[in-house]
Amino acid sequence: VDTAMGELGQTGGSKYNQWYADNHNPIGKNDPWCATFASWAANQAGVDVPGGAFASTKVAKNSGVNLYTNAGRFIAWDPNVTPYPGDFIFMQVNGGYHTAMVASVDGDIITTIEGNWGNRVVSRNINKRTTKSIYGYGKNNGY
Repeated sequence: VDTAMGELGQTGGSKYNQWYADNHNPIGKNDPWCATFASWAANQAGVDVPGGAFASTKVAKNSGVNLYTNAGRFIAWDPNVTPYPGDFIFMQVNGGYHTAMVASVDGDIITTIEGNWGNRVVSRNINKRTTKSIYGYGKNNGY
């Protein structure tokens, strides 16, 4: 989480997409980068991400949801489930898919760190009980 927090305010995802292209699979430097940011931050912290990294939240065969499901580490959204710092949140936002990292949890409020939110790395608060966007978690801690 500290590595991701250190990136707050960064704009553009070419750094994260280039890391993904150099270490995993080719990807365009200007492709959506929420998932490559999350994978990059976890990798920098030594977190075991299934498949090593992913560049797609849900659509592709090697997407985050599929990789975490196959590893037995995907938890479908349930308001009674509390993620841990460092876990990934898989969401549907504005008609598309999005990946974020959990920074902290205080009661029902999940504070996230997200790449490619307005083309920046940002932190947001999400109420896990009232949100309609979360469809699951990728467990990186406590699994």
